Amino acid sequence: NSSATTTIVVGSQVLVASILGGVEQAVAIGDDVELDGSESYDPDENEAEGPLAYAWTVARVLDDGSREDAPALLGAVDATSAILAFVPDTTGGWLGDTTYEFALTVSRGARSAAYAILVKVSSDRFMPRATVTDFDEGLKYNPTADTFAAIYFEATSPDPGRSCCDSAWEVEGAAACLPEDEGCLLGKAADAASPMLVQLGATRANTVYRLKLTVTDGIGSTSSTVVSLTTNGPPTSGTMAVTPYRGTALQTEFEFLLDAWSDDPDDYPLTYTYGYRQRLSWGSSRRRLQRGGASRGRRSAELAPLTPLVADQYASAWFLTTLPQAPNVNITCVGRVFDRYLSYAQAFTPVRVDPLEISTEDLSAFAGDLLSASADTGDGEASLSLVSNVASVLGGTDASRRRLSAKQELIDDLMAHTISAASLVGTGSSAAAAAQVLSTVSRLTGDPDSLSESSQTGALGLLSDVVGGAAGTGFDADTAAATAATLSSLLSASLFASVAADARRSLGAANADLGGQMAGTVGALATGMIAGAYGGQNRSVVTDNMELRAFRTDCGTRDAAFRLSSGAGVTDLPAAALDAAAGGGSCDADARRRGRSRRRLLDGEPADVDVKVAQLKNVHASEGDGAVSDLLQIELGGEGATVKVDNLAEPIVFDIPFDYDPTLEAGYDPGIRTGTCYNRSQVLSFDCDVPTTFDCGESREVTLPDGSTMTFEAPVYSGDGVPLDVTVTCPAKTAACSFWDNATSSWSSDGCAVVASTASGVTCACTHLTEFAASTTAADANYFVDFQPSPGPTPAPTTVQPSLAPTSQPSPGPTTTAQPTTNKGTCECLAAAPTKTITPAAKSAIYGCPRICSLSD
Repeated sequence: NSSATTTIVVGSQVLVASILGGVEQAVAIGDDVELDGSESYDPDENEAEGPLAYAWTVARVLDDGSREDAPALLGAVDATSAILAFVPDTTGGWLGDTTYEFALTVSRGARSAAYAILVKVSSDRFMPRATVTDFDEGLKYNPTADTFAAIYFEATSPDPGRSCCDSAWEVEGAAACLPEDEGCLLGKAADAASPMLVQLGATRANTVYRLKLTVTDGIGSTSSTVVSLTTNGPPTSGTMAVTPYRGTALQTEFEFLLDAWSDDPDDYPLTYTYGYRQRLSWGSSRRRLQRGGASRGRRSAELAPLTPLVADQYASAWFLTTLPQAPNVNITCVGRVFDRYLSYAQAFTPVRVDPLEISTEDLSAFAGDLLSASADTGDGEASLSLVSNVASVLGGTDASRRRLSAKQELIDDLMAHTISAASLVGTGSSAAAAAQVLSTVSRLTGDPDSLSESSQTGALGLLSDVVGGAAGTGFDADTAAATAATLSSLLSASLFASVAADARRSLGAANADLGGQMAGTVGALATGMIAGAYGGQNRSVVTDNMELRAFRTDCGTRDAAFRLSSGAGVTDLPAAALDAAAGGGSCDADARRRGRSRRRLLDGEPADVDVKVAQLKNVHASEGDGAVSDLLQIELGGEGATVKVDNLAEPIVFDIPFDYDPTLEAGYDPGIRTGTCYNRSQVLSFDCDVPTTFDCGESREVTLPDGSTMTFEAPVYSGDGVPLDVTVTCPAKTAACSFWDNATSSWSSDGCAVVASTASGVTCACTHLTEFAASTTAADANYFVDFQPSPGPTPAPTTVQPSLAPTSQPSPGPTTTAQPTTNKGTCECLAAAPTKTITPAAKSAIYGCPRICSLSD
């Protein structure tokens, strides 16, 4: 035996001091001023050392830039509280048009930290005020592409007689620029409404930027505030190795090692994640040419979504795993190293993974042993990784020599393990865990033809839970893409095949609302995609069966149209709807104080509003229900939730496109069809554009040529009377707006009206939001009846009101029976009109006399 001893010293972290409102602020002589240091904190939260202590000091800034201590200025105030409140008036020794430096020192035990700002005291008591209401200058911001920092601000004036205020932002030391200019730090126009966005992707690592806000009132008086933004640098100088460089899918264990990474002392500890991207063959995508300057391996890695191998960040720089089967055996392993501010560096190492040659049956047995062993350990993330790898091998089997039933059984088993493992990795609290689960389900559902109904319902149920639970925290682009691909694949599977809504309802209550579950999951995905965005930003994803775009709006971006690439989407969103979604505050209220952060909203102030628009395969459509378009889902919300919008005084206007239908062209003639009733059992079906029928068995009141009326009934049997010719003017179709009523599980048009329509789309105006579709309607058909010709003149046609509305069952054409045979004998007929003579009809030897006789002069 031998032993070793080591000593670990756990030191205290440095305190963080902070003063809100900017590093340079402006106040007026005689103002009530508060400097807020309450955001200072102890990272260790060590209450055993006592509460944080605060100490404020002030010094006058002289013309040469030096400082002159002025403790007497704070002699009458509490300079030991978190918030320093004072009035800079001349009686207290304050000077107008003078700059002062305020320093805050926070301490706990033997530790302390200091922070200082400059405050200019103006002699103009009526100058406008530029105030930063929410921005954390104590954070380090990561210079990550497509991410933003938001600076919330407001401009006010103490003089009600002055109009207030124009605002303008600038980056000190940088030339003025527009947001679309390359390298421009400002993410909005310089004079945009709060919040101002800073494009972090345009910043440099480990740099301090100063951003100045200047506000100007109606008479040209100005004041300004400066905030500082400090960027973080990711860990550096490390390497990544994966061994061996070649192996076999599902069998070879690959070792990942992230070694020798370092960062600034206050950026520790470092954590690690592992994943892979499947690589396409070089030259197979022209998109590779857009990545000039990067290495070939790196460019390949960036083309495919990242598949995570772990459900959280780990302190271990070493990881062991098997890898999946790849279409061309090339896989790029990805390691990421994070610091405490979540800035990360990533490294790439290519490996070769040869296919595993195995039958579906043997794979099922092999996977069963591996999954059982993994389940026994309770390691959910290892189980998810294993499921994904098994599915990759399964997807590579030859369908012509594999039984579909065996493949479906294995996928069913893998889906059950995925659902079990998902409950172990904490998808509700970890974005990484949710990403791993969603990536695994995406892999399993890649082939919709191989999914049993059990796997489809299991996958959709898991997606609904995970996406709904993680929507508030948000999804990265890779996770959103994987989730959208899964939903698209499920929309191509049997439960969502054409006219499958009726079939789902026939399977019972458990499957009847799968359409609603699918639509709800799409909505939750939209919520997660836009989480963490700022006003004016949008996120989108497109698949074969779905297009989804989520917009975040603020008071400066609410007048936009919210459309998809297909042309579908909102064209007019009334302010009342946005105000309702924002909690009742109006962007048009003159008295509303603008620009506060959401956590500091005053009564009546609007929050940002999310507008979510999705077009997907119509999951509610059924045979003959009249729906002719995809489903268009429109939702409003914010703060990770969806807001119910209904009973609007001003409707929301939107477009729904559909496949071109020539019968909806203006001026289209639907035509005329004819048929003959020989007996009462007949139902004539006419091949109109709108399926139309005529029931020969119902009694009708017929208007005769002389204006009199009589009751008509077709013969009981063919030949027992005079046949009736029926001519129908086919009803014309018109486009309509419908929404899915979840309460009745049916389509409805309540609260909706057609604004305009063409042969390929309809514009709708609705006073509520839900899931919409274009449909077609038709008026009742017009029928004309005429008795079969007799030896006498034929009377003019007579009109009969239809007894049945057009049905939804089409028919190839009019249905008739054979002509009656020759009858013998005559009948004595009752006169229908006294001024007419009656030509007796032939008497049937079997059926007797008809009820109606033909007329002649």
